[in-house]
Parts: sequence; structure tokens; C-alpha cells
Amino acid sequence: ERGLIARTPVLLTTQRTARSNGVLTTNVLHLTRYAPPVRLGPSQVFKMVEVQGHHQQLDADTATYTIQDESRFMRLVSERIASTVGKAVIESELKIVLGFTGKKGHRYWRRIKGKLLKNGNIHVYVAEMNGKAVTCVKLLKEYTGPAEEGEG
Repeated sequence: ERGLIARTPVLLTTQRTARSNGVLTTNVLHLTRYAPPVRLGPSQVFKMVEVQGHHQQLDADTATYTIQDESRFMRLVSERIASTVGKAVIESELKIVLGFTGKKGHRYWRRIKGKLLKNGNIHVYVAEMNGKAVTCVKLLKEYTGPAEEGEG
């Protein structure tokens, strides 16, 4: 409460096990004067990137960090759906257009879709097209960003 310690969330990749999916989110604690100069937003987290095979050590000399920002992709999804007629699209086509392909893309899409559903930005429903059931995504309201939704 006094602001003496700064907490920085970091996303680490570890070896996959039966109990772990290989992604771990932890916090690095700093005294406020030694905290990173970058101020992270509510949907941003530092992600540790492997540098010359030293990805297992949490050390400033051997690790490089990037900022992973999900709000940018959430805004992109919202804008893409808003640009369509009726503000509804087929989920599989939307994923391909936005580049959410492969295992990593699918997992990232599920995480973003879950956040948009939780915020009430989109609605997911099943519709019938050419005799087949397809999952559709309808935009209920534009995604405005974490600053507007986080305040209250």
C-alpha cells in the first residue's frame, strides 16, 4: 500500500509436463526505484524470450523481455467484425483472416475470445449454413480498451 515494492508480471515458458502446459505467469518484485521504466497496462505482461539458449534463467544479463499486449488484438477483432455487414462473421473465417492459425494461434484466439465474451463485446452462437452448423461471432459493442473498462 505504501508503494515501496513494484510487482512486474512475467510470462515464462517451461518444459511441458503432465500437470503443466509449459506456460507460467509469475511476478518479479523490485524496489520501486529499480523497477523497469516501462509502465504496463492492464492487459500487458512481459514475456521472456530465449536468447542464445539461456531461456531457463531469470537473469537480466541472459534474458530478453518483450511486452505482450492483448488489447491490440482485441481491438483488431472488434474492428474486423464491425466492418462486416450485420456485424456477424463465421468464427473459422475470422481466425484465418486475422492470422490465428496453428496450435499457438488457436490457443491465443481462445484466450482473446474468452476475454471479449466476458466483457460483453461479442456473442458466440451456432447458425446453420448450407446444411451445416457453423459457429458465428456477433459484435455487441466495440472494444474500447482496458483503460475505459478497468476504471469504475
